[in-house]
Amino acid sequence: MKTWFWRLLTLAAWASPVIGCSGVAFDSRPSKMCQAYQSEFGAGSCVLTPEGYNQFRYTVTVGSVDILVVDDNSGSMYPEQVEMANRFPGFLDSLVRLDYRIAITTTDVKNNGGGFLSFPNGQ
Repeated sequence: MKTWFWRLLTLAAWASPVIGCSGVAFDSRPSKMCQAYQSEFGAGSCVLTPEGYNQFRYTVTVGSVDILVVDDNSGSMYPEQVEMANRFPGFLDSLVRLDYRIAITTTDVKNNGGGFLSFPNGQ
């Protein structure tokens, strides 16, 4: 009886990799989150990629934006002011799709006597 048991166990050990590793065809479906996204935003807003990942498609819209830049124009801030001046055109380029208003002020409150702030070198 013991010989029969060991033969059966040996046969099971040899057969299990073949049986256990056989191909299985799973059907991929969008996740529940993806299905909810589709029901809210319409078909095609979330799709299943060939790799089995959920891919969300969306558009970002922005309303009006107010931007305030406060420049500390004290002498110790000169390196930072130069860096800000160098980066400012790129910052403005990034606003191209926005409806924005921008204001720039300094920490200097020097008054020229006429009610307006004066800037060095006519700037």
